[in-house]
This record gives sequence, structure tokens and C-alpha cells, in this order.
Amino acid sequence: MVRFLRFITVCLSVAIGTFLIGQLWMVSLDTASLIDAGRGVLFLLVALGLIGEQRLGLALSALICLPTVVSTPLSGLTPLVISAQYALLGASLVLLFAQVKRDRTTL
Repeated sequence: MVRFLRFITVCLSVAIGTFLIGQLWMVSLDTASLIDAGRGVLFLLVALGLIGEQRLGLALSALICLPTVVSTPLSGLTPLVISAQYALLGASLVLLFAQVKRDRTTL
């Protein structure tokens, strides 16, 4: 179950990253679109970290989802990307807390 949920977080992170980078061809080039593309690169890099077994990838994926969660009405993203970031945030936090709990029980 944990591996499957981790695989889902990798897929969500890759999908969000590719959409944010691909959005450069659909919108005008301004500061906001370039910042979104930079966040897309971060999502792709975090997806590489999520493939492993450590907690850092989970914490970083939750951290880079926070700007969208905090400023949803202000962001110019599509509802699909916003929903995917909410799902990635939730899955990352669930996996992070499960791994912390598992690490504490093994000590």
C-alpha cells in the first residue's frame, strides 16, 4: 500500500511538473509564467527524490505545494493542477507521517 501511494505521488509530481513547464507554450511569457515553469522543474526534481525511500522527497513535495494551497484564488492555474497539488500535498503528508511513525516504532 505504501509503495503504491508513493508511486501515485511520483506520478502526480511528474504530471504537475510537465503541465507547469508545458504551460509556457500556452500563455504569454511574463514573470508569473516563468515562476510557474520554475516550480514545474522543482516538481520534476522532487519526483526523482520520491522514487527513493527517504523522507526528504515527501517533505519537499509537501513544501512546494503550499504556495498553491495558500493562494488558490490568486493563482492563474487550472483547477485540474490545483486539485492535483492538493492530492499531492495530502498523499505526501500521509506518507510522511506513516514513515515517521514506522521509524519511531523500530527504534
